[in-house]
Amino acid sequence: ASLTAFWRVRLNANEILVSLMLSLVAAQLLNYLLLGPWKDPNGFNFPQSVMFQYDAMVPTLIAGTRLNVSFLITLALSVAAWVFMQRSFMGYKLQ
Repeated sequence: ASLTAFWRVRLNANEILVSLMLSLVAAQLLNYLLLGPWKDPNGFNFPQSVMFQYDAMVPTLIAGTRLNVSFLITLALSVAAWVFMQRSFMGYKLQ
């Protein structure tokens, strides 16, 4: 978003077109990384990165699902944002 805003301010470029073009740049960067430096040497030539170790993963809440601790963090931050926007003077000014 900051790159899109930069081009909007500097060159008065259309932010929709700039963001669409930057999404192609991001896809090409990811393609380069998966086929180059991040490629799994044991991946049988598939474009994938090395799997994270179990210690580096976020713990799951319900076994057998993909629901993890980030769900609880998201809920807590959503409630905090709501309280900030509804109950504080700064939130009132933002509204």
